[in-house]
Amino acid sequence: MGIENSAHKEILDLLAVGPHIYQPLYNYPYDVPKPLRGCEDRCKAVATALGQLNGLNILDIGCSFGYNSLYFAERGARVTGIDFSERNIKICQGIQEHTNGDIAFHMAKFDFQYIVAIQPGAVDVVFIFNVLHHVMEQEGLEAVQGMMANLVANVSEIYVELALANENPIDKYQVCFTQSLPENELDFFATCVDVTIDLIGYFPSHVSEILRPIYRVKSNRSTLTE
Repeated sequence: MGIENSAHKEILDLLAVGPHIYQPLYNYPYDVPKPLRGCEDRCKAVATALGQLNGLNILDIGCSFGYNSLYFAERGARVTGIDFSERNIKICQGIQEHTNGDIAFHMAKFDFQYIVAIQPGAVDVVFIFNVLHHVMEQEGLEAVQGMMANLVANVSEIYVELALANENPIDKYQVCFTQSLPENELDFFATCVDVTIDLIGYFPSHVSEILRPIYRVKSNRSTLTE
């Protein structure tokens, strides 16, 4: 078996052992099973909101298969993608050779300790897409609020996609997280100081027919290194 075929088989094996195929594989030239949903619509909307991408330091939290990370790295940003899943990170690292850009993937847990380790000014933009409801299930609303308040104190902009309390999961996606979500999804940011929150748009999810919002949470401070 050739090197390319061996590498592709490893990707297929990794896809097969996971619970689902969440994202498309960005720039991957070989056939793989269909993902649960697309990502390009979200990336285009966020790219428009960001404007200049070249040289931005982006942290993609819960990067899954790395679609968002690779999309923005290819367009000039310096991107770090993290995920708690070893499988996901192996897939990211296995496909990143097909995309030019400054990109690194690491396995890491997104928690309060991770946030407080981020130095002011080290990261310009953070992506947190469809992650906070999982953290809230484990830690509770107050813990997530504390995490967001600390994060926005050290980062200029956060782009966050949020699950909603009124979602009715389709078919096999009988999840219980909606029962614990706040009625107002922006309650996650209730303790953030001196920020502006703008709606970027609504996007389809594989879980429910309800569209999920992406918001930009932007610090109003002139600098994060004072």
